[in-house]
Amino acid sequence: MKRLIALCLATLAVSATLPAVPAGAAFPGRNGRIAFQRWDALSAISDVFTIKSSGAGLTQLTVSPAVEDQRPAWSAAGDRIALRRVGGGVDGLWVMNADGTGPAMVPGTALDRHPAWSPDGLSLVYECYAGPAVPADICRRDVGGGGFVQLTATAAEETAPVWSPDGTRVVFARETAVGGSQLVVLDLATMVETPVTTAVAGRYDGWPDWSPDGTQLVFSRFVVGSGAGSGVFRLKVATGAVRRLTAPAPGLDLHHTHPVWSPDGRYVAYAVVDDDGSFGHIFTVKVDGTANTQLTFGAVTDMFPDWQPV
Repeated sequence: MKRLIALCLATLAVSATLPAVPAGAAFPGRNGRIAFQRWDALSAISDVFTIKSSGAGLTQLTVSPAVEDQRPAWSAAGDRIALRRVGGGVDGLWVMNADGTGPAMVPGTALDRHPAWSPDGLSLVYECYAGPAVPADICRRDVGGGGFVQLTATAAEETAPVWSPDGTRVVFARETAVGGSQLVVLDLATMVETPVTTAVAGRYDGWPDWSPDGTQLVFSRFVVGSGAGSGVFRLKVATGAVRRLTAPAPGLDLHHTHPVWSPDGRYVAYAVVDDDGSFGHIFTVKVDGTANTQLTFGAVTDMFPDWQPV
């Protein structure tokens, strides 16, 4: 399970050139702790950790030798974390307090993954599955289990949804007919979908996250045949203008992926992961692409960062 998740560096599987199949909106505030998923050579089961943006204060929130805790996402108030839990008897989406206490399952989410919070803290948007052979759709549900709504229903794989900070839109990645994936914004009032990146054969755009003011997105892009792994890009939603923030050097078998905006809008946290998932570390970079800084180190695989608003 760990290796499969480690290879989720773009949105969809393409070939042996790209890692196979696979966290919440940057709600405005001061920059708190960064939550992320970690496993290492001693434990093939991932847990949730947090760290300060300075790289200090590493803290383990979940300790579950037989349970997989994946893809943490902070609530807008910074007081709760949503995640996917596997192997604990009842798989599905869970929520817990910021310190890891009080875990509770979200009923009706056994096959689902990649949760992200609504701004009011009452609901989650997530990848929903009817079964292993069925492409994922995007759904929402109250954290108590009620209020279920299926937001998309297509034959294409749809992944990594994130609620906008003002609660009016959801962005996600969608498989394209030309062979790739693009980012799509769904207006929740009208249910109108608007592609915000172009469908290009061999180009995979995924793992979007909103800026705190809702005007921009940060995302990961992989281009088949480019000779380099995924890079982190910034997109102005109104104009479609794209700027690259980071990219691994060609030939290093590294991917820059899972980017998330800081609550103050000045930084992006992301994961640098080896192509075969043998290691991964959390980095931050300013939104102009400068001050690239490594936060986690060692023989570990750290992925799926999300930044706490406080």
